[in-house]
Amino acid sequence: MTTYDRPVLSAASSSTSGLTIPTQYRGNQLATMEATCVDGSNAGPVNWSPYQELNASFSLDYSGNGLLAGPRELIHGW
Repeated sequence: MTTYDRPVLSAASSSTSGLTIPTQYRGNQLATMEATCVDGSNAGPVNWSPYQELNASFSLDYSGNGLLAGPRELIHGW
């Protein structure tokens, strides 16, 4: 049996090129990401589903401990 702890997110930083969320993956490989607004509605460019597309809506930087979203995602409500 293999188990992993839940990833830990830290304070994000942003610029005109995108958003970086420092992430300690703690042995995990992210399979899905859910993006919702405070009111519970779906967020991001894929507004018909809360689940976002890997390498389109966001990307992962395992070696750099980061989760990255580009400017398109920021424009669409992240």
